[in-house]
Amino acid sequence: MKSDVSPKVKIVLYLLFFFCIIASLTLMTILYKAEKDNFVPDAKPVFSQLKDSNVINCDLNGDGNNDILTLSVNKNKYVASIQCGHSNYILNPTRPLNSLGNSSKIDPIHLKLLDLNRDNIPEILIQSSEDNSCLQHIFSWCTDDFKDVYSSTNNTLGVIDFSNNKTPRFVSFDMYQSIDSIKEYMYIGNAYKDISYEKSTILGLNAIKSIIDIVENPYEPDEIPDIFHNDVDYYSKSILWRLAKNNYSYKFKDSFFTDTKSNSKGIPTEYNWNLRFLKENKNDKNDIKQIEMTVYIRLQDDQYKISGISLD
Repeated sequence: MKSDVSPKVKIVLYLLFFFCIIASLTLMTILYKAEKDNFVPDAKPVFSQLKDSNVINCDLNGDGNNDILTLSVNKNKYVASIQCGHSNYILNPTRPLNSLGNSSKIDPIHLKLLDLNRDNIPEILIQSSEDNSCLQHIFSWCTDDFKDVYSSTNNTLGVIDFSNNKTPRFVSFDMYQSIDSIKEYMYIGNAYKDISYEKSTILGLNAIKSIIDIVENPYEPDEIPDIFHNDVDYYSKSILWRLAKNNYSYKFKDSFFTDTKSNSKGIPTEYNWNLRFLKENKNDKNDIKQIEMTVYIRLQDDQYKISGISLD
């Protein structure tokens, strides 16, 4: 049967088909490159804050079943217990810091679950306080029990390389001390090893210290140092002028941070910081509460700058 389509129409149809193929391949290449440059592995952190008599349901020993982590208070001290099937475990802190902290409405405990060694079993990160001193504990499931693998009285705890394929590191330090005091650990050979000798740089730390200085300063800032990303929104900046410092003073308490995005080279490009301050009424010393400021850090050119701020 003779075709009714003329040769010219056939040529046009062939060209259109060829153009569609080229356009599709080009689009797929662009999308692949964009996804690769903003690579984030399939790792899902669980951020949870527990207060008095609270519960988290999560698989904490790797058997595929949800366990029950319960936080309670006994004689003004926090007690954490975990029900795994028919077995019950108590999170026993090791000496010399043999406490999970004192119960306090002003300064509550903060608990996070993060997989620090890529075994699909989250570690339990605890930040609390006792007698005006910060406490940090990290508990890990070790074959048949939960062990206190790290503890300190530092006020800052962080996890680095969580958003890429590298083995995560956790760091602990005092925000008011020199960077030489930073302690760094990595899971190597079935144990957490001190790798502080590597002296890793805490990216964006200078910007965070500037924010803490601005918040703690008794006066509103006259000017802001060059710490903000070009894409920061007006609301984020305005927070620093809306702290009502005529009536309130602020004191840095503690902080936690982790990277949230890495590029194709495995270099973290974005971080989230949780900064906690004690807010005190200058006219009523009994009026004290804790506030939490979340600061978002993003890479701009070769510097890590603040791209956003929010208050709880």
